[in-house]
Amino acid sequence: MLSNLAGIDLTHLQNTEQLDDMDRYRWELAEEELQSWQIHVEEGPKTIGQIEDVARAHLGPAPSGLLVVDFLQRIRADNMSATRLQHMTLCSSRLTDLARELHVPVLCVASFSRDSVKRATAPRMDDIRDSGDIESDADTVMLMWAPQSERPDDIELIVDKNRYGSVQSIHLQKQGHRARLVCQARPSPGWAA
Repeated sequence: MLSNLAGIDLTHLQNTEQLDDMDRYRWELAEEELQSWQIHVEEGPKTIGQIEDVARAHLGPAPSGLLVVDFLQRIRADNMSATRLQHMTLCSSRLTDLARELHVPVLCVASFSRDSVKRATAPRMDDIRDSGDIESDADTVMLMWAPQSERPDDIELIVDKNRYGSVQSIHLQKQGHRARLVCQARPSPGWAA
């Protein structure tokens, strides 16, 4: 985020000796802006109950914000007797309920099964690992993959389910120097995903 706000190459931020005076000034301005964003990050694996508690403490009751869970399969089990599939189903439904309760979108990252990766074709919703009810609980399912091509920085974002909009594919390009993805369909070079 700092790289994008300041307009400074990420490698320069990682090695600050490469920054000139103008870069340092832009870096300070970007840090000030980031501090006003009220971003809260919780580190380490959590149970679904802990995620709900943190979300309620930092996002409720005002209807604003975004909850990002990175990632679904790392949510620890509260109940050790539940199967993996039962646990993923429970987590998916509780995150859906939490989104409704707090009136915030929940972006939940999930991984694909190994079989889908071996297939080397575009992923589908049923490729989501331990999927259970994830597809039915989600309003939108977006699948990201890098097709084998001459351009290794090309990424395809497949909107495979969209309860309130269209299903489509969006072509993105990786910009590693800024740690971002940029939509190739947009004429503006600054529009990032």
